Amino acid sequence: MTNFNRQLDSQDFVNIYNQADPKLREVTKTEEFLGLLTAVHKKLGNVQNATRQSFYVNFSTSGSTVRLTYQTKFAEGDAQEVFTWKKNGSDLRLLGYNIQSNALILK
Repeated sequence: MTNFNRQLDSQDFVNIYNQADPKLREVTKTEEFLGLLTAVHKKLGNVQNATRQSFYVNFSTSGSTVRLTYQTKFAEGDAQEVFTWKKNGSDLRLLGYNIQSNALILK
């Protein structure tokens, strides 16, 4: 399980946002991001299992980005999560988060 999912399970949404890449915080208002994570946790519950489906790295002069796709089983439904991380040296910061789940829509 990823550190993100551990923080999501413990409802540590503010730290997820504060530790994210500055570009994510520039384009996403705090309230919107916290609202998304609150809804995900409220509707799907805790993470039971997360299996990595794909791994993609893009290298550039301004740093690298890493995109990881997970098939995640939550207590209340399944989802596909896509994480985009900005890498500078050994530092990884969340640049993007996308989740797709019928349980988010139907519950």
